[in-house]
Amino acid sequence: MFQIRNIPVNVKLEMSERVLENIAKEYASDASLMEFVNLGQKKLEEIRKSAVAREFSEITAEISEADEVRDNAYRSLIYMSQAYISAGPVMPGYSEANEIYKELTSDGMKFLQGSMHGESDIIRTRLGWLLDPQRTEMINKLNLKPWIENLENAQNEFDRLYAARKDRKESLPSMTPFARMREMDGISRTLFTMMMQKYSSDETHKAFAPLWEASSRHRSSRKPTTAE
Repeated sequence: MFQIRNIPVNVKLEMSERVLENIAKEYASDASLMEFVNLGQKKLEEIRKSAVAREFSEITAEISEADEVRDNAYRSLIYMSQAYISAGPVMPGYSEANEIYKELTSDGMKFLQGSMHGESDIIRTRLGWLLDPQRTEMINKLNLKPWIENLENAQNEFDRLYAARKDRKESLPSMTPFARMREMDGISRTLFTMMMQKYSSDETHKAFAPLWEASSRHRSSRKPTTAE
């Protein structure tokens, strides 16, 4: 019997590759077998490429974290401006801080909870305003340079991850690893049938040993244990 459906995809990927290597090593002169071995190797490569879906998910999680970091960096810059303002007009830097505060909050703060792409546009515009040479003296007077650099770095990191996510999304295959592995199972079954017809049962089972052993291990691991 050919029972390999229960093997986890990542394990089956490795074991299927070993089976193909076994057949290629011992039966390289069998053209009909090698045709399916080559087909199987191509299918395994497709499965590996389709695994980028998991990487895509990981990058998406990193983007959410980076978005929170830049939100906090933006808020921190506002809080620093508020600190000068709260001290009143007698505080040196009050008017400069008030000007910065009005610019940073001119559209409110709701944009931090909106579209990530839209937020990037707004923050980039605000950074351009802050980094304008005509405001260098103002920024230095309020000692805001480290806070502005922090926001700029946070935005750059978000942009990097956002671009990486876009690239990954465009490269995502239309089929999942599971769907492609079902196709690989079909190739493995064909190879098994061909070998059983042309070679001995022992030779066939020796070539397919990696898959049988993986299947046996997985079934054993799922057996319920009996309490003593």
